[in-house]
Amino acid sequence: MRYFVLLILLAIVIAWLVQRAHNDREAEEGPKKETLHEQIHQTTDYLTGKTPINAMIRSQMNIRTVSIQRAARDFEIMNGRPPNSLEELVKENGIGEDQMYMKYGNVKSKLISGLMADGRFFIHWIGMDRKKGTSDDWVKVF
Repeated sequence: MRYFVLLILLAIVIAWLVQRAHNDREAEEGPKKETLHEQIHQTTDYLTGKTPINAMIRSQMNIRTVSIQRAARDFEIMNGRPPNSLEELVKENGIGEDQMYMKYGNVKSKLISGLMADGRFFIHWIGMDRKKGTSDDWVKVF
């Protein structure tokens, strides 16, 4: 019985050493190739906005929206009317010129702005796909 227990322990140690040697060899060979399953999940995460880049864009949009909203409110208090465009807010030193643009990757795109028919100020970004009217566009009305 004692020899049987020793034999099992020896087999466990040998299996552990073989697995460790295999793991070390894989680590030396470089990064593991992505499986089809992982590629599908990466694509799905990109489309649903779960990637870190999309989260960063969303937080950048929120920060930009708050700063423009404050500047538009201050402009309206000082002038008795909403601004006609972001350019007017830049001229009045309400926002910096860089606030008129959103950057995605290496491409900067200008925010569209103006007054709605009811006199409220709006900003519109055409999104990461740079096509107007798609699901990644956002419009904020103040």
